[in-house]
Amino acid sequence: MRKVILFYNTMWDRPLGHPPEAIPAPYELTTDRNAADEAVAIVFHLPTLPPTLIRKQLTKKKGQLWVAWCLECDVHLPQMKDPSFIDRFDITMTYKLDADVAVTYLEPNLPELLRRPPAGKEDGMGQQPRAGAAAFKVPIRYLCRSSNDRSSNNLLICWCARQGSNLQPPDSKSGALSVELRAPCRRP
Repeated sequence: MRKVILFYNTMWDRPLGHPPEAIPAPYELTTDRNAADEAVAIVFHLPTLPPTLIRKQLTKKKGQLWVAWCLECDVHLPQMKDPSFIDRFDITMTYKLDADVAVTYLEPNLPELLRRPPAGKEDGMGQQPRAGAAAFKVPIRYLCRSSNDRSSNNLLICWCARQGSNLQPPDSKSGALSVELRAPCRRP
């Protein structure tokens, strides 16, 4: 008997990216919301899910598991800390190591990557610095993930940028902050 796991909404509306042969039988992954009644579990990507949908519009079937899936900081997604919201889920699947299912941004082959020697330093233009060069300038483009950033990341970037750099105001459409660091980056 097949067991359906429904991804109610995917991460930023991207395809799941799991080939069917990689999913052990009898499980099947789907994004077809018509399968909600037969699904043994429904996974909800919280950053792209309207919070009122869980509170008012969906009903969990008896025996069904609801999974809260989120790789965002709860500073940006305050409903993650709201018991009246998060308690509706049976399983949390987040970047936090104390989640029911820890899902990180780390590559599966991270131990192998960490064993490799570091890549050479470049001057930002694809050129190795000259022997004896004291410093080189590298233009940086800082992209803010959200214009509603509630963390202190933007403040830190602005402070660093003002320490000898040319700071241009954020792009109103993308939230991007252009920073050209002019302070020398000294090599050890």
